[in-house]
Amino acid sequence: MNTAKYAALLLTTSIVSGCIAGHGHHDARTSFVVKHHVEGKVPWTHLEANANPDNFQFVIVGDRTGRPRPGAFSNAMHQINLMQPEFVVSVGDLINGQKTDEPEAIDRMWNEFDAMVQRLGMPFFYVSGNHDCYNPLMGGKWTGRLGPSYYSFTYKQVQFIVLNSMFILNEKNQWPGEHERQLAFLKETLAEESDIRWTVLIVHHPLWNFKNEPEIPETFRPIHERWLEIENAMGDREYTLFAGHRHRYDYEVRNDQKYITLATTGGGSRLRGVDHGEFDHFLWVTMTDDGPIIANLLMDGVLDGERMQTD
Repeated sequence: MNTAKYAALLLTTSIVSGCIAGHGHHDARTSFVVKHHVEGKVPWTHLEANANPDNFQFVIVGDRTGRPRPGAFSNAMHQINLMQPEFVVSVGDLINGQKTDEPEAIDRMWNEFDAMVQRLGMPFFYVSGNHDCYNPLMGGKWTGRLGPSYYSFTYKQVQFIVLNSMFILNEKNQWPGEHERQLAFLKETLAEESDIRWTVLIVHHPLWNFKNEPEIPETFRPIHERWLEIENAMGDREYTLFAGHRHRYDYEVRNDQKYITLATTGGGSRLRGVDHGEFDHFLWVTMTDDGPIIANLLMDGVLDGERMQTD
């Protein structure tokens, strides 16, 4: 092949790859520059780069506490740094403080946890669980250190809404009026965001099947009714819900939407394996125009390529 023909081949390949990837023009960041000297057959399937600029990847971690296993969550932070998502979200139970009534002990727990997530090279979004906000004392510590326990953020036209499930449970009437305020926040947030392509809802407790729905004991009916108010507020929008608490993986479809309960990222577990939904993991989520594509990454299978040694 002469030099002119070879140069033309390079230019054509690069431009075509960029157009197919959805850019409409040559983009050196996503286009292939292929060098070969043979016409006809080529040793690749196609040059349509999987590089939609609207797609993004994030991680969701499961429960760390409730009989935490030392070192597991810290190891997960290292593994997530290897994977390089754009950000990380939790599903709560970050510290082991449910039965603690000593402010100094709560501070020590949060200091330990904060030190671990500060090692991440990307943002980490806190979500409260029963071990984090079990009572008003712990709720006050959360507010003093972290601010609100329910909030929302938007990234690339995907809306993330974090709720405090303790306000929905409201056991022992410890949080008077908080469910109503949170519900009003949810409705207001949903109404404000008009140009959203998907919504991700995150809450610690899987309250939609709390205590074996539909045969819910009478004492739990108020909790169920409060949860239905949350679901009804979502209306007919497309969303995916993530929760934790049970330390066992579960997937179901409810209201034509995916509801996923994570297993553990260091929390108490018999670790009986995938068949029992008991394993240490984190979710690798790729957000697309058609919703999230979800992969379970078992921590046992995420290895540091620079630390592996062979005989």
